[in-house]
Amino acid sequence: MKDTARDQRRLRRAGRGLTGLALVSAMGVASVAAGASPALAAVVPPILDYTFNDASSVATAALVPDASGNGFDATVVGSGAELTAGPTGLAGDKALKLPGGSSTSTAAYLSIAPGLVNDDATDLTISAWVKWDGANPCTWPFALGSAVERHVFATTQCGSGAYGAIRDGSEVRASGAEPVPVGVWTHLAVVVDGGTSVSTYVDGELVGTAPITYAAAAAQGTTTFSGYVGKSFYAPDAVWGGVIDDVEVHDSALSAADLQDSQASVYEALAQADAAVDLGDVSQVTASLTLPTTGESGSVLSWVSSNPTVIAADGSVTRPAAGQPDATVTLTPTATRGGATETGAGITATVIAYPAGQNAESELAAAVSGALATSPQLASDVLGSLTLPESGADLPAVSALAGASTAVITWESSSDAISTVDTGSGENVVKKGAVTRGSTDTAVTLTATVSVPGAESIAVPFDLTVPALAGPTAEDLEAYMFVYFTGDSVDGEKLRFAVSEGNNALDWDELNDAQPVLESTLGTKGLRDPFIMRSPEGDRFFLLATDLSVGRSGWGGAVGNGSHYLEIWESTDLVNWGEQRHVEVNLPNAGMTWAPEATYDATIDAYVVYWTSSLYTDETRVVGDGNGPQILMSITRDFRTFTEPTPWFTAADLPSLRPENGLIDSTVLEEDGTFYRFTKATQLAGCPSPDIIGQKSESLRATTASGAWEQVDDCIGRTAGTPEVEGPSVFKANPGDESGYNYFLWVDNYGGVGYIPLGTDSLEGNIQWDYPADFSLPASPRHGSVLAITREERDALAAKWGPNLLVTSVEPVEVQTPAGGTAVALPETISATFADGSARELSVDWDSVTAADLAAPGILTVRGDLSNGAATRATATVTITAVPTEPGAVTPAPSPSTPGTPGTAVVGKPDTSSPDSMASDPARLARTGLETLLPSVLGTLLIAAGVLAMIARKRRGLMTR
Repeated sequence: MKDTARDQRRLRRAGRGLTGLALVSAMGVASVAAGASPALAAVVPPILDYTFNDASSVATAALVPDASGNGFDATVVGSGAELTAGPTGLAGDKALKLPGGSSTSTAAYLSIAPGLVNDDATDLTISAWVKWDGANPCTWPFALGSAVERHVFATTQCGSGAYGAIRDGSEVRASGAEPVPVGVWTHLAVVVDGGTSVSTYVDGELVGTAPITYAAAAAQGTTTFSGYVGKSFYAPDAVWGGVIDDVEVHDSALSAADLQDSQASVYEALAQADAAVDLGDVSQVTASLTLPTTGESGSVLSWVSSNPTVIAADGSVTRPAAGQPDATVTLTPTATRGGATETGAGITATVIAYPAGQNAESELAAAVSGALATSPQLASDVLGSLTLPESGADLPAVSALAGASTAVITWESSSDAISTVDTGSGENVVKKGAVTRGSTDTAVTLTATVSVPGAESIAVPFDLTVPALAGPTAEDLEAYMFVYFTGDSVDGEKLRFAVSEGNNALDWDELNDAQPVLESTLGTKGLRDPFIMRSPEGDRFFLLATDLSVGRSGWGGAVGNGSHYLEIWESTDLVNWGEQRHVEVNLPNAGMTWAPEATYDATIDAYVVYWTSSLYTDETRVVGDGNGPQILMSITRDFRTFTEPTPWFTAADLPSLRPENGLIDSTVLEEDGTFYRFTKATQLAGCPSPDIIGQKSESLRATTASGAWEQVDDCIGRTAGTPEVEGPSVFKANPGDESGYNYFLWVDNYGGVGYIPLGTDSLEGNIQWDYPADFSLPASPRHGSVLAITREERDALAAKWGPNLLVTSVEPVEVQTPAGGTAVALPETISATFADGSARELSVDWDSVTAADLAAPGILTVRGDLSNGAATRATATVTITAVPTEPGAVTPAPSPSTPGTPGTAVVGKPDTSSPDSMASDPARLARTGLETLLPSVLGTLLIAAGVLAMIARKRRGLMTR
């Protein structure tokens, strides 16, 4: 019965609006006109068709005519719509451009006239040509229905791919593996075969299907509209942006062949446009060509060469030998799109023969030498150990060249500051390129020699400087920096910075008004789980982040089809960050690359980088390896080149864990040669939810399976009183941290408050983690990391992104105290002025003053640290007055000398925020020093003068009696 009804609908609609069809009977049976294909004749005409060719305006409230003749015109709602060229590019082929925008914007969309779908509808096909702008995922180019509960729609991307869906109570999706390409005309269709399936087609190919019990009646509209073009039924969803054309609705379930054949003329136009390839100037070819494999309109391009021995179909070039004539080759492209195939005009290329004395081998040597000469790690001062390539295969710019691995690179150095030989043995080999920084700058000439069999060797010299070691000491670290993301949105997946309020890891100030400081322009364009670290030399910083945008793509496919890349930045001052590096680090069969961290390993003079991945046994990444999410490990020196990752920790390695659940998010702290690692895992017993476990080992690179990691803690979050948490980040407290803890483990309550700081006094024995009752973190912090910094580094961050945190001056303090005292009373708070013009009281930790400092009259300068962590120091000028020897004695005035001159004393470290402080204040040379000088000669003379005056007054008194 169903098939009969479908055929009757086809007969009713046959011939309506289709070129090449004619109605020949009152029953509406279509016959094929001369030249029309039988497949085309079988396609049911649409019951709605927006071609936009007859639209005269798309301003607000304008009507877009329904070309099917059924009267389902659409009304333009909102503003910003435009008419533009359609996919064929032919004159008169118009399309609708929608601006897209947030859910609260006035961005234009179309409201479809009511009555399109009846309450007894069984089958349905909705389709359109779309050129998505890629700005907003989870937006709908078209939808039919009445509300959130009942509808049929398609999305260009939500999660990992595009899909069509039907909802009649609950939603059923026919999910594709890939999104619709951005900026490319693509035919997207959702087909409802009532009671059987919902299917998604992209360019006429089935990309997803799912069984259903629903019928097309779920797409029935209301009395005022039938659905939308460019808008979702969900109020929070953004408005779809891009260009759309030929929006069609059929009251039948079209097949893949129907969809392709009905759009054959469009596919032919797109393929024809793509077949017109322009390779530029190919009249003097001396290197391999990049032959495009995809056209601008989305066609697949293939190539035929008239002489494959000179130019192969993949573009690789073999030049004629020296003395041979140049070779002429014709390259012919063929474009295929949606079943249409178009062959373009042949392109004539001339391949130049090698000059005398040159050949393929010398060309390879020159290419490798050129790539070496532009190596970014050898273009500036050498701040840390280098990765020295050993062949052309190690250089990304030339690794794909034929024979790249035969181009051997050897190294020589003019100084031991950069080594050119491997040292060590077994697993602890320190590779060549190790850098030793001394107490002074060292000039080094590093020379690479490229040797290719059959060619002369080429020397590539580098004149480098290895700067003196200049990193801070542990005592210099008196503040913290926090890098984090805030949530599963486009804005939330950007990186924000904060600094601590003084030396307190539980009290924080947001930078840049809590707005993002770093955002990604590469990969998924989302940044999560940032990790920041200081190099062992102390004056270089690396920032790593997960390449994942849940805000754009959702969680669908994030585990099995996630990114294999890390997003990396480098800085020497925490303020100026270099160009973003989008580095592929993972295995081909890995599902994702989450929560990267790195720890320096002195035994190999390199960084061990580790992250969470799922591994699969098949190329489509469907069949897992049985371990679930696990931790992989790779090694790098420069965060540019990484070794192939290997498994480091799987849940199956520990009998106390549930292996099928896997584990995620490892974080490591090294102290005195012991590495402490914390990871989220699922225990078989003893913990009410997955939680954080702790381990320790003397070997960072040892696998858990080796038995080198001892478990020392479990169920950490729940034991401390948190809900279920993940994303642990461990760090050691600075000396003198005001919170009183020695170690911190921050954990992410991802479904609730976000990051929670846990503190403990020890990582050994019976470890007790506290959940502090009082702490102040930035708003909505999620998985990130904390870095210990100096006061000067903290001020640099404040100067860039927090003028309300940068102290520019402090109120001067002047007090008097008699000589011979044991202490001086100094104010507990002081008024500080900030770069934004504000002022507030700050506590001061004054440097200690001893009885020896107050023994004699003079001027004493006392310094103090401000409680907010600023580098600017408080200064108190203490006037030490002489004690009168008897009543009526004159107290001499103190010496008018300045700090650092005889007659004064300076207590404590100076104000390092002043550029002149180094020259004007000797105490600058010793931050914790105490410099006390003897009273000046002038002061002594003044005291003697006072005594003589007293004697004279007594004598006058005796004479008058």
